[in-house]
Amino acid sequence: MPLTDFNNRKTLATLITRTVITVVGVFTFAMLMQSWQLSRDIVREEVQKSARQTSALVVNFFNYRLASLQILQDSNAKSDAVESFFQTFDARLLDYFFLREDNLQPSHAPDFRFITRSDDIVWDDGNALFYGLEQSSLATLNVAAGKNNNWNTVATGSQLGERHILLRRTPIVDRSSGEVLGQLFVGVILDDNAGLLTSLLRGSNSDDVILKYGDSVIASSISSDDSYTQASVVSVIKSGEVDLNKILVTETPLSIGSQLSNLTVYSIQRNPGILALRNSYLFWIFLSFVVITITSVITRRWLNSRVTKELAKLMVYTRIAGNTQKFEHFSGSTIHEFNHIGKTLSNTFERLSEQEKLFQDLFNFSLSPIIVWTENSTILQINPAARKALGLERNADSSDALPFRQFVEEMKVQVDKANHGVTITGIDVPINDMVYRWNLSSIQTRKDKKLVLSQGLDITKLVEAEKQSEKLEKRPSVQRWLELSSSPK
Repeated sequence: MPLTDFNNRKTLATLITRTVITVVGVFTFAMLMQSWQLSRDIVREEVQKSARQTSALVVNFFNYRLASLQILQDSNAKSDAVESFFQTFDARLLDYFFLREDNLQPSHAPDFRFITRSDDIVWDDGNALFYGLEQSSLATLNVAAGKNNNWNTVATGSQLGERHILLRRTPIVDRSSGEVLGQLFVGVILDDNAGLLTSLLRGSNSDDVILKYGDSVIASSISSDDSYTQASVVSVIKSGEVDLNKILVTETPLSIGSQLSNLTVYSIQRNPGILALRNSYLFWIFLSFVVITITSVITRRWLNSRVTKELAKLMVYTRIAGNTQKFEHFSGSTIHEFNHIGKTLSNTFERLSEQEKLFQDLFNFSLSPIIVWTENSTILQINPAARKALGLERNADSSDALPFRQFVEEMKVQVDKANHGVTITGIDVPINDMVYRWNLSSIQTRKDKKLVLSQGLDITKLVEAEKQSEKLEKRPSVQRWLELSSSPK
């Protein structure tokens, strides 16, 4: 039996496949989502931990850098060469001294130096001019540095535009008298300071850094070879986010001395691990979808080859056993449930077939006439004894004979009563020279239709015997009357 004969109803294979695939798909998706959520939380915690570590590294390195400059500055201010300068005012000897110091410790050397005495600039190393700072700019820095010896962030104009400078002053003291001879200033240019950026990159283990003064970017190590631009990173920083797709941005405010300054360092780290994790999950989700699809196809084919084949065989058997008069036993199935259903149906059909055959034999071989009537009081079925009694078997056209029509008309009234639920017994109806006593009863069929079963009994001899008996009873009374009439008075 082809599967197309199942009408529009879904097959068992389809229902089982959809159920299995739905359960497996939901379970797999839930496991992946749970794993993704857990991994995302772990990665987020590691990212925050890495950001804290990077921020601590930046602060520690920056403080180390300032401490190194401060130690070198204080050491230079106490040197004999600087102290003797206020006696000889030989700028060339002082230039040689600081040049030698810078060559000995180039990583700790400031960008420029100058010395003041009574707020007048008496010496500078000439490096300030390289950054566009003239004497007027240095005089401005002298005033902006204040009277303490702490580090200060100063913004001043120059020939190259506005410059942002880390500046510190320290007094030059005569060791013999304790007199303050002057002030030694050291400064670090923050704008596009490649050396400072390189040091920050090494110290914070970052891929790129951005240095901001307030809202302005004053230094950046981002180049055109990077997959991101300075503008894209700055826009992300302004939006308050900390990551940009493939990179991690860590914000580190810098404190100069004991006060928070306007300087902020943004460390940029690439995140190949996070990107790989995301791509891995996307891959596994796609792979799970492919596996579930392939599994559903294989499962459906397997069910079609095993379950549906056995089910189709069972359905073929039910159709044959229900529509044919020849009974056949179920051949069996490899699936226990189907085999049980098939055997049960086989036994049921066998019993029904035996009952139907038994009823048909009783109907056909009964010596009493039996007639089955419809709701319309027409004959549905008649057994051979009834046909013989009605004379239908002698002539094919005898159904139109007068005795048969009279019998049908006489029985219609009784059949109508039986159709209304009345059980009728002992109705004598003559057929030709014979007299039959009929019993009628209503039968409810499976299709909610009523049939009337009528069974007759030949009582012809009984009727004749009653007539003879009546004659015998009348004869003695007549003879006695004659005797009385003939006797003399």
